[in-house]
Order: sequence, then C-alpha cells, then structure tokens
Amino acid sequence: MEEITLKNAKKNNQYQITKINTKDNTKIRKLSALGLINGSSIEVILTYPSIVIIVGFSQIALDENIASLISIKKSNKS
Repeated sequence: MEEITLKNAKKNNQYQITKINTKDNTKIRKLSALGLINGSSIEVILTYPSIVIIVGFSQIALDENIASLISIKKSNKS
C-alpha cells in the first residue's frame, strides 16, 4: 500500500502509522505520549482547519507541520 503523510490524509478513513519522520527527540516523546507511534491505528475525522484524528479513545488535533512528519498507510479496516 502507498504511504502518504498524515497531512494528505482524507477524512473519514482509517490509517496505520508507518513512521515518524523526525530526529527531534522532544517531538518523538510528545507524539509517543499521545499514542502516535509506529503501528498505531488512527482515524481521520477532520482535515480543516486542523487535522483531527482518533487514536484509541482520544481525539487529537494536529497542525500541518506535525502532520507532515507522520507517514501513514491506509488500513485494511477502511
């Protein structure tokens, strides 16, 4: 399956995180604390004005800069 960044995801679709594209340990720790790690399943529920996703039982809003660091692929559950 084709990988895209979360910034380019379509709403109402489910994806799986494949990679966090940063070497900034602070960002990696913050994203990990939110449950955004390799292999996590997410659902995109809003793409404008910010990207809102569901991870587990949490809704998280991300700006485009952070969303562009997260590589995803479409989940088989979509």
